[in-house]
Amino acid sequence: LEQYPVGGIFIAREILFDDSYDFAKTKALIEEYQKYSKIPLLVAADAERGAKLLDKSFTNQPPPMALGSVRDKQAAYDYGKAIAKECRSMGVNWTLAPVCDLTLNRYNEIVSTRSISNIPEVAAEFIGEVVKGFQENGMLTNGKHFPGDGCDVRNQHIVGSVNNLSKEEWMNTYGRVFKAAFDAGMASVMIGHISVPAFQNDAIDGVYPPATLSYELATKLLRDELGF
Repeated sequence: LEQYPVGGIFIAREILFDDSYDFAKTKALIEEYQKYSKIPLLVAADAERGAKLLDKSFTNQPPPMALGSVRDKQAAYDYGKAIAKECRSMGVNWTLAPVCDLTLNRYNEIVSTRSISNIPEVAAEFIGEVVKGFQENGMLTNGKHFPGDGCDVRNQHIVGSVNNLSKEEWMNTYGRVFKAAFDAGMASVMIGHISVPAFQNDAIDGVYPPATLSYELATKLLRDELGF
């Protein structure tokens, strides 16, 4: 770290497959990284379903869709708070969550129960409470997967997928959910390998690029229009 300083590290779930890693060892590892870093490190983990992903002794939280079923703002806040408390006890301070997607296509294998609801109004109402629960308890959030997974059947981790909604439809669905998260103070956004042709004019070899490669989506739509 002295020779190659970094701003952050990612604690991957693969540590669960190594039986030698437990709460104490992972916590000690993070503390050692922090000790040798010249600046306080961001320590990220994919804890959208809780800190149990990091250590089996932590609480086994239900998937986010449970919040859409319960429809209780206090429960949504406590969900984020509980995960944040457990993650912070290990030294993790940034979660790659919450999922701001919508399961609009039931054959989509990525989103499924990871979204709060397939109803935009419900997802938007409770996403902000989850964000506040995390961040008011010392855990930065990272909303994903902008500009919104759940329309296509293809897996965006393998091949670029498409959100085929019109501008008006998108603003009333995914745009509404992401904006609610932004209004709650969400710290960061994960850009997805997803295109939204309704907002794009610049094609590459006749194909609209995913948001990860698109100025129109990652800057104009996200920053200029939604104000993130």
